[in-house]
Amino acid sequence: MGADMGSLGSVLNETAKAGLGEIAWQKHSEAVFAFWKSIAQFFEALNVRGFKVYQDGMVAEGEDGLRIVREGINQGSKNYEIIMNLLEWGAMLVKTENHALVKQEYTHLMKISRAKSPKEKEVWTLRYKLAQDRLLIESQVVV
Repeated sequence: MGADMGSLGSVLNETAKAGLGEIAWQKHSEAVFAFWKSIAQFFEALNVRGFKVYQDGMVAEGEDGLRIVREGINQGSKNYEIIMNLLEWGAMLVKTENHALVKQEYTHLMKISRAKSPKEKEVWTLRYKLAQDRLLIESQVVV
């Protein structure tokens, strides 16, 4: 859901809602909610002490990682709520990505979402597509 996309979330939600229509968007939202509920129930039944949590896009671990998880929870992320539960039950958060490169990708996506015209959006989308593979490869952290 949008809460997992940070400041891009509201733009993505509105775009999806406009494209799908109100009824389809509502059904989608209900399906996503049910998905996260089933994931939470699955982990509640496990002893996760010592598990490692590899969250896509996680640029920090330790206190900085916890701050990111808390921010996600404050924005309404069910994903981050589940991660926090796992951490409270003894799992460990693992950094998965390079902060500077993730920030570059985020900048590209923000420029696309804030484009003032279709032409400008097309230009920023092309620039992002040209950088996307490099950013993906370079942002991976070997764990």
